[in-house]
Amino acid sequence: MPHRRALLPEEAFEGGRLSLAQDQKAIGYELLLESLSLYEQIYGILHPEVARAYLNLSTLYYGIDEKATAVELARKAVIVSERTLGVDSAETVLSYLNLGLFEHGTNNTAGALHYILHALELWKLIYGTGHPDSITTINNVAVMLQTQSKFHESRVWFENALALSEQVAGKDTVSSATVLYQLAHALALENDSHKATQRMSEAARIFNKELGPDANNTKESYAFLASLTNKAVLDKKRAQDIASGKIRKVRFQTATAMPQSQINKEEAKVDPRNVEDLVKYIQGTPSQTKASPKKGSSNPKKINQRSK
Repeated sequence: MPHRRALLPEEAFEGGRLSLAQDQKAIGYELLLESLSLYEQIYGILHPEVARAYLNLSTLYYGIDEKATAVELARKAVIVSERTLGVDSAETVLSYLNLGLFEHGTNNTAGALHYILHALELWKLIYGTGHPDSITTINNVAVMLQTQSKFHESRVWFENALALSEQVAGKDTVSSATVLYQLAHALALENDSHKATQRMSEAARIFNKELGPDANNTKESYAFLASLTNKAVLDKKRAQDIASGKIRKVRFQTATAMPQSQINKEEAKVDPRNVEDLVKYIQGTPSQTKASPKKGSSNPKKINQRSK
């Protein structure tokens, strides 16, 4: 005989959710607690419906910035889900992922990474390694590593996400461009302006093609590309000048060192060439045309027009 779900705890949960949305917090909290109590009384502590109630409540509490309560409920959701549905259940994996995100939200990033990495291992057992939904989780790991200043590890995870996105969604897709954008930021944090410029250039091209020049993603990627190219050009020019003996490396407390004010002036200069020519310069490809002294050549709209 199929199991019939109890409607009373669901109605109490929905009433609590609506009361909180209407800023009636006292009534809302009371109804939510009543809902949870009803779930536990009707089904018992160890039941899949109770695990789902913990999961839904944890998500709701996190959304209203009751993060400590959300984490406590998310932990209970994991425990009950594992014991009633199994460690290889999709709902158990979801419970682990939620717990990881909520732990990160309370600044327990180390604990969050532990839960999310465990969830990824379970995910592989259930869905394999090529499931598109795992891209978001891999990205979350990369972002969390960035918050711990583990920039190299973060960049590796973004590269894994990109490889998976290109495999399941395709290279010239918004999904892959989004990961490329994040990867470019990661490379910039590693002070690799050259590769960061390449990746951001690819992202900008795809966004422009798929979303158009007026989309926010396109504008933001071109704006960041302009910043990256100027920095990469300065880095390359500095290295060339040092190699040729035109300038010397800054040495503290020596008469041969370039004054810091002069260095700042050099770095403040913005190369007048357009972004395409700057990228070619960084990559070591000779430009077909001379640099144009026109101002505003890094304007995203003008770049978009040239790329058409």
